[in-house]
Amino acid sequence: MDMAFPLSLTTAPPAQRLLYIGGGEVQEMVGEVRQFSVALTRLCAETLRSINPDVVIFPLIRSDQDAVCVLETLRALGYRGACLVLSPPLPKPQPVEAELRAVGRGMQVKLEMCA
Repeated sequence: MDMAFPLSLTTAPPAQRLLYIGGGEVQEMVGEVRQFSVALTRLCAETLRSINPDVVIFPLIRSDQDAVCVLETLRALGYRGACLVLSPPLPKPQPVEAELRAVGRGMQVKLEMCA
């Protein structure tokens, strides 16, 4: 099932609360946007609830985690919001995005390719 997803790095209005999974713990304001960064290993239901993100952003793959692992963790913690998965250019992104959406059922998952 192809779900409409309004979020794009280039066209969407900025979210008010962004959570980046994969970095160290950081919290900052940039204009009207509050940005948080938490390592996946430190993410728990309480932290997720207190941040209450409009969107969770994370890379498709890193040396220590991949998007499937992040989506499984978010689902287990009860998150049901928007997820933006950052990826290098892929020759066939549609099957990758379809797999991510299947793993992240109940969430709005979008694959965004970055140069």
